[in-house]
Amino acid sequence: MVDCSSLIKWLYAQRGIWLPRRSIQQRELGEKIKLENLIAGDIIFVSGFIDYYDTDPTNGVGHVGIYSGEKTVIHAANKKAGVIESSFEDFIANNKFRGARRYIPKNTKVLTLETPNNLDVEFEDDFKWIILQSLPKQ
Repeated sequence: MVDCSSLIKWLYAQRGIWLPRRSIQQRELGEKIKLENLIAGDIIFVSGFIDYYDTDPTNGVGHVGIYSGEKTVIHAANKKAGVIESSFEDFIANNKFRGARRYIPKNTKVLTLETPNNLDVEFEDDFKWIILQSLPKQ
């Protein structure tokens, strides 16, 4: 079982992109996107059961999903339903829109590197140490 912001964090991690744990933190990153300009992979933030906020409780974020590009949103709905795909209209209509973000600029190619299972990569400079350790010793 996974919650909504952990799902988004995990999905982007699969492409080597680190995101923070909470939806309110995720909304602070990336490029602001208008709903009419959404493309597949953009993230949509709405109010939810518990809205996290920094300074303005009326702008809290409680739920997040990823836009499919096919007028649907994939999200971890709740413990009972799990990860589901909802229509874009239902996702927005059932919640108060709190913003959309794009973490990968449009028309950008993403190269995903795979590391050995016993090595963890959290920041880009971790690759430097992994590569240096794998070079032949002179």
